[in-house]
Amino acid sequence: MRKILLSLLAFTALSGAAHAADLAAAKAPPPAAPASTFNWTGVYGGLQLGGTFGQTNIYLTGTTFNTNVYNGGVFGGAYAGYNYQIQNYVLGVEGEFNAISNKQSSSSRFGANLYTAEVYSNWLGSVGARAGFAWKNILIYATGGYAFLNNGTTVSVNGVGVFNNTQSLNGFDVGGGLEYALSPNWSWRLEYRYYGFDRVTNNLLNSSRLVSESPTLNTVRVGATYRWFPVEPTAVAQAKY
Repeated sequence: MRKILLSLLAFTALSGAAHAADLAAAKAPPPAAPASTFNWTGVYGGLQLGGTFGQTNIYLTGTTFNTNVYNGGVFGGAYAGYNYQIQNYVLGVEGEFNAISNKQSSSSRFGANLYTAEVYSNWLGSVGARAGFAWKNILIYATGGYAFLNNGTTVSVNGVGVFNNTQSLNGFDVGGGLEYALSPNWSWRLEYRYYGFDRVTNNLLNSSRLVSESPTLNTVRVGATYRWFPVEPTAVAQAKY
């Protein structure tokens, strides 16, 4: 009888210990998501250089002069912004300002007269938002917002200037790019953007006719970015895959 009681006590103790171990395992918190090896959060600024190709549709009311002036050139400038990373997703705002050099002309006859239009640009800028997906030190993003362009147009008839106007145009930009971080502070980017601007009309010199124009631009640029006070990578949890 004594042996039976001791066996029962030993079995009960072992069962209780096993049950307690099961409860401890069940209550253990799930493993944390792996920490990101890079954090895009922070203030940044950079310099960029690129090429541009665009066109401006121009027509003169009361004539058959309706032409697309295709122009290309180079531009360079600076940009600055702020990123905030949530798991693998990066949201931000950015502004840019560039000097741009592109000029081209197009000619067309109306009756006995030869009309020539020339288009050129001086500076280009934008303010907008960025949204992207980050995998470690690689960021793929889309961007878009408000854009502005300082644009000049001249029109001549048989070599005599009849219109010369420089003005700031409002529009939009949209595009995307890839950014690769070399260190917590430095990264480089490759980006494409399309710019479209509102159609504007102006009076031809000493005439009731109007000059109407609507420019667009395609740009490709590379940039070098510096981040101030980068956040430690462990502050951002990477999403599971």
